[in-house]
Amino acid sequence: MTPTSEKKKAIKRTEIARKNDALIVFLKVPEKGKVKTRIGDVVGNEKAVDIYRKLLLKTMQTISHLSVQKLLFFAPKPFYLSEWPDQEVQEHLQQGGDLGERMHHSFEVALQEADRALVIGTDCPYLTPEVLSEAYEQLVHHDMVMGPSPDGGYYLLGMKTPCPEVFQDIPWSTDQVSTLTVERMKTLGKTWYEMPTLADIDFIEDWEAYLAASACC
Repeated sequence: MTPTSEKKKAIKRTEIARKNDALIVFLKVPEKGKVKTRIGDVVGNEKAVDIYRKLLLKTMQTISHLSVQKLLFFAPKPFYLSEWPDQEVQEHLQQGGDLGERMHHSFEVALQEADRALVIGTDCPYLTPEVLSEAYEQLVHHDMVMGPSPDGGYYLLGMKTPCPEVFQDIPWSTDQVSTLTVERMKTLGKTWYEMPTLADIDFIEDWEAYLAASACC
C-alpha cells in the first residue's frame, strides 16, 4: 500500500518523522455481529459496522501523519478499505490466544527493527498525531508508556523491549486492566509515563458524545 507520488508529497509535508519507531495497530474485519457488538445491540449490527468503519478511517487518517514503521495486525484476515489514505504499511496477522498474547507477539515483531513501539486499537477517535509523538518522546526517557481510558482499560501501550509479563494474568475487557498493568510495571521495576486519559468508543453514548464534541470544535 504505497501512495502515488503526488499524494506522497502531500503526506510528507505533515508527517511527524520518527524513523526508528514503530506503530502497531490492531484491526478487526468490519463484519456484522463481529465488531462493536454492544453498539449493535442498541442500534443494530449494520449501524455498528458503519460506526466501526468510521473509527477505522479516523485511525488510518491519524497515523498517516506519522513517519514511522506502521504494522497493521489484522484479525482474522487482512483487509483494506478504499477510503483509507495511502501510506506504506506492513501487514501481519494477530497471533496468540488472548489479547495479551497477541499484543506481546506484535511487540516482538515490531521491536526486531525499531527502537520503540506503540500499540493502539481503532476505538479511540480522540487520539492525535501529537499524542502519539509525545508517547514516543516519553519512551526515550522511560521503559514504558501507557494511555489510560476512563473505562479502566488503555488506548495505547508502548515499550522499548518485549515484556511478556506485563500481559500475563490480566482480565481483559474489564475495568481493572490499566490498574493491574501499572501494578505489574511496578513489580517488574519498570519506569513508565502515563499519557492523558482518552475515551474509547464502546457504547452508542460514547459515539454520540464524540460526534457532539466534534461538531462544536
